[in-house]
Amino acid sequence: MLRFVRPPIRTIVAGCGARRAILIFIAAKKGERLSLPHSRFLLHQPSSASFGQASDSRSPPTRSSACETAYNEIVSEATGKPADTVAHDADRDFWMAALRPWSTASWTG
Repeated sequence: MLRFVRPPIRTIVAGCGARRAILIFIAAKKGERLSLPHSRFLLHQPSSASFGQASDSRSPPTRSSACETAYNEIVSEATGKPADTVAHDADRDFWMAALRPWSTASWTG
Protein backbone atom coordinates (compact mmCIF):
# COMPACT_ATOMS: atom_id res chain seq x y z
CA MET A 1 0.00 0.00 0.00
CA LEU A 2 2.83 2.41 0.77
CA ARG A 3 3.93 2.32 -2.87
CA PHE A 4 0.59 3.72 -3.98
CA VAL A 5 0.68 6.77 -1.69
CA ARG A 6 1.55 9.92 -3.57
CA PRO A 7 3.71 11.83 -1.05
CA PRO A 8 7.21 10.52 -0.34
CA ILE A 9 7.30 7.90 2.42
CA ARG A 10 10.27 7.26 4.69
CA THR A 11 10.55 4.11 6.73
CA ILE A 12 12.80 3.91 9.78
CA VAL A 13 14.01 0.93 11.77
CA ALA A 14 15.04 1.80 15.30
CA GLY A 15 15.85 -1.52 16.90
CA CYS A 16 14.58 -4.59 15.08
CA GLY A 17 12.85 -4.97 11.73
CA ALA A 18 11.72 -8.56 11.49
CA ARG A 19 9.73 -10.84 9.21
CA ARG A 20 6.73 -8.98 7.78
CA ALA A 21 8.10 -5.65 8.97
CA ILE A 22 10.80 -6.07 6.31
CA LEU A 23 8.09 -5.80 3.64
CA ILE A 24 6.86 -2.55 5.18
CA PHE A 25 10.41 -1.23 5.47
CA ILE A 26 11.33 -1.96 1.85
CA ALA A 27 8.07 -0.47 0.56
CA ALA A 28 9.76 2.93 0.73
CA LYS A 29 11.92 3.92 -2.22
CA LYS A 30 15.60 3.10 -2.00
CA GLY A 31 16.73 6.54 -0.77
CA GLU A 32 13.98 6.70 1.86
CA ARG A 33 14.82 3.61 3.98
CA LEU A 34 16.53 4.67 7.17
CA SER A 35 17.84 2.84 10.21
CA LEU A 36 19.79 3.54 13.35
CA PRO A 37 23.35 2.12 13.40
CA HIS A 38 22.62 -0.69 15.85
CA SER A 39 19.38 -1.83 14.24
CA ARG A 40 18.98 -5.43 13.17
CA PHE A 41 16.96 -6.98 10.38
CA LEU A 42 15.56 -10.51 10.32
CA LEU A 43 14.90 -12.09 6.96
CA HIS A 44 12.70 -15.15 7.37
CA GLN A 45 10.59 -17.31 5.14
CA PRO A 46 6.85 -16.69 5.45
CA SER A 47 5.01 -19.11 7.65
CA SER A 48 1.45 -19.71 8.61
CA ALA A 49 -0.03 -20.80 11.88
CA SER A 50 -2.45 -23.67 11.82
CA PHE A 51 -4.46 -25.18 14.60
CA GLY A 52 -6.64 -28.23 15.00
CA GLN A 53 -6.23 -31.69 13.59
CA ALA A 54 -3.50 -32.27 11.05
CA SER A 55 -6.05 -33.34 8.44
CA ASP A 56 -7.88 -30.02 8.88
CA SER A 57 -4.74 -27.92 8.54
CA ARG A 58 -3.37 -29.44 5.36
CA SER A 59 -3.27 -26.85 2.65
CA PRO A 60 -2.01 -27.20 -0.88
CA PRO A 61 1.77 -26.71 -0.89
CA THR A 62 1.44 -24.45 -3.91
CA ARG A 63 -0.22 -21.76 -1.79
CA SER A 64 2.61 -21.53 0.73
CA SER A 65 5.32 -21.84 -1.92
CA ALA A 66 3.65 -19.08 -3.97
CA CYS A 67 3.67 -16.85 -0.88
CA GLU A 68 7.33 -17.67 -0.24
CA THR A 69 8.24 -16.98 -3.89
CA ALA A 70 6.42 -13.63 -3.83
CA TYR A 71 8.16 -12.64 -0.58
CA ASN A 72 11.57 -13.54 -2.02
CA GLU A 73 10.90 -11.65 -5.26
CA ILE A 74 9.81 -8.50 -3.39
CA VAL A 75 12.92 -8.57 -1.20
CA SER A 76 15.11 -9.36 -4.22
CA GLU A 77 13.73 -6.41 -6.18
CA ALA A 78 14.19 -4.03 -3.24
CA THR A 79 17.73 -5.11 -2.39
CA GLY A 80 19.12 -5.84 -5.83
CA LYS A 81 20.17 -9.31 -4.68
CA PRO A 82 19.39 -12.34 -6.88
CA ALA A 83 16.19 -14.16 -5.92
CA ASP A 84 18.23 -17.35 -5.35
CA THR A 85 20.38 -15.58 -2.75
CA VAL A 86 17.32 -14.19 -0.99
CA ALA A 87 15.63 -17.60 -1.03
CA HIS A 88 18.75 -19.24 0.44
CA ASP A 89 19.13 -16.60 3.16
CA ALA A 90 15.41 -16.61 4.03
CA ASP A 91 15.32 -20.38 4.36
CA ARG A 92 16.26 -19.99 8.04
CA ASP A 93 16.46 -16.99 10.34
CA PHE A 94 18.96 -14.62 8.70
CA TRP A 95 19.98 -11.66 10.87
CA MET A 96 21.55 -8.60 9.26
CA ALA A 97 23.16 -5.61 10.90
CA ALA A 98 22.17 -2.19 9.62
CA LEU A 99 25.77 -1.50 8.60
CA ARG A 100 26.12 -4.72 6.62
CA PRO A 101 26.30 -4.24 2.82
CA TRP A 102 23.42 -6.73 2.28
CA SER A 103 21.19 -4.53 4.39
CA THR A 104 18.14 -2.93 2.82
CA ALA A 105 18.77 0.39 4.56
CA SER A 106 19.60 3.42 2.41
CA TRP A 107 21.05 5.42 5.25
CA THR A 108 22.30 4.51 8.69
CA GLY A 109 23.10 7.12 11.26
